[in-house]
Amino acid sequence: MVADTEQSIRRRILDATFAVVSRTGRRKLQLLEVAAEAGVSRPTVYRHFGSKEGLLEAFALYEQDNFNAGVAAATAG
Repeated sequence: MVADTEQSIRRRILDATFAVVSRTGRRKLQLLEVAAEAGVSRPTVYRHFGSKEGLLEAFALYEQDNFNAGVAAATAG
């Protein structure tokens, strides 16, 4: 159950990162803004990703996985 909650928080942060990057761009990304968008504290963002660079790396992988899942769903059957 705790692992599900942690995964849920991680997903919320990554989804919030998408919203913030869409508004401000990657260079102006601020972890405080991501935390506010996700409804978590800034230390929570650091606990999950370690740094802005760590968050952006995880975000790129998350988006790539989402894209691959979408392509797989679109081409299935």
